Amino acid sequence: TFDGAGSRSVVLAGETDSPFGYGGGASPSSATSALNRMRQTFEEDKSALERRHRKELDDVKDDAQRQRAKLEEDARTEIRRRNDHIQDLERKLSQLEDRARTAEEKQADAERKLA
Repeated sequence: TFDGAGSRSVVLAGETDSPFGYGGGASPSSATSALNRMRQTFEEDKSALERRHRKELDDVKDDAQRQRAKLEEDARTEIRRRNDHIQDLERKLSQLEDRARTAEEKQADAERKLA
């Protein structure tokens, strides 16, 4: 039979599907026994759900940590790329300034020669 908690149980000879044991005239001891079995099943199901919930939370946390680490690494990579680009632009600017100075010096030399 299906016990509603996601598992199946087998009804043994002489038992019924009733959670209170034998048919309608269940004895107090069989009712107590059935209640104890129900409590045990409830506790087992509860523990299983708590384990599953903890695992799902851990999985979500792990996934979030992986995503955060990837975003941080992507940000570091982008910062390195931009810093490299800035250094390249600064190097090119310096070269242009050197060329401009050289051109000014050549122009000044040419003007002195003409004077």
